[in-house]
Amino acid sequence: MISGSFSKFKPEIDSLHSEFGDNDIDVLAPDKGWVAADYVRSKVIFPSGFRALPSERGMSPKEIEEQFLRCLGRAHFLYLHNQDGYLGNSAYFELGNAMAAQKPVYARQELEYDPDFEDLREWLAVKKYVRVVPIPQISEDFYQSTATASWQRQEHPPSWHRLF
Repeated sequence: MISGSFSKFKPEIDSLHSEFGDNDIDVLAPDKGWVAADYVRSKVIFPSGFRALPSERGMSPKEIEEQFLRCLGRAHFLYLHNQDGYLGNSAYFELGNAMAAQKPVYARQELEYDPDFEDLREWLAVKKYVRVVPIPQISEDFYQSTATASWQRQEHPPSWHRLF
C-alpha cells in the first residue's frame, strides 16, 4: 500500500510502484497509471482536491477510501510518499488507520512536524511509529520487526490495566 498526494506526486507514486515491483513487493493499491484526461475530469468531479483513478470511475470519494482501507486490511504495511515533507489529509487518515491496525508504516523521509496536531506527545508518537527504510530493505525490516513483535507478545503478554 502506498499513500501520498495524487494531485502533487502521482507520477512519483507510480515510480515507487515500479520500485516495489523490482524488489518483489506487490502493491495492493493504488493502481499504477493515470490518463491525463481522467486527471482533468477528476478535478471537476471532486473539486475538494480528491483525485480518483480511472479504475475508480463512478465511485464517490467515500467509496474510494473504503476500498483503499479494505486493501490496507490485507496489506502487510503502508508506505508513505511524503515528498518535500508533504502529507495530505487522506494520507494522514490512512496513516491513522494503519497505526490502529498495528501495521508497520514506512516513509520516504522523516515526517516533518505538522502544526495541526494539537498535542505534541501525539505528534511524537506518530513520528516514532513511522520508520524511514529504503525500499530494497523493507522486506527484511518487516520480517525482523514482525518476528520481534511476535516474540515480545509471547514473552510479555499485554496487561489489560496497561492498555487503557
